[in-house]
Amino acid sequence: MFLRAPSFLALAITAALPVAAEPGARLGIEAQPAVAKIRPLAQGRRLVQLPSLEYQLAIDTHCGESAVAQSVSISVNDTQVMLDGDHAASAAGEAVGFTIPASQVAPVAVDGFCMAEDPGSQQSGLLIRGTVTVHLSLRCKSESQEWITYASRGLDVTLLCDVAKPDQSATATDR
Repeated sequence: MFLRAPSFLALAITAALPVAAEPGARLGIEAQPAVAKIRPLAQGRRLVQLPSLEYQLAIDTHCGESAVAQSVSISVNDTQVMLDGDHAASAAGEAVGFTIPASQVAPVAVDGFCMAEDPGSQQSGLLIRGTVTVHLSLRCKSESQEWITYASRGLDVTLLCDVAKPDQSATATDR
């Protein structure tokens, strides 16, 4: 029994080693921050539940000179989009719409932004970096092998203070 344990351990370690991707394979992503409007908050630091977040993802895929993209998987929390076949091969250069439901976005802490008692705090947006993390995988295939390249990146959110503007038509006078 003791003689089998080291050989089993060596087999388990070998099976867990990653398979090297082709040197020319790459997977990247760019995205502008999502915009989320929030209502003015009471004084002090507050947790704010964000609405659904919408992103346009620019995905850069390249499998190398002798391979083609078979699929691209994009996921954030429980939301996933799979591009396969021709869509995976043409993913580079095309924007992919991606919406994350509000129920899958954790609340964010804000302090001193969009305060109901301080109109000066309501003027500009607040950028929150890495609010959610997007995970990508690119499956490539050549004549002799298949491999997967992974990437992940934090996606940003810009908070805007949603202050109701007074109705100007009520104060206008006819001349």
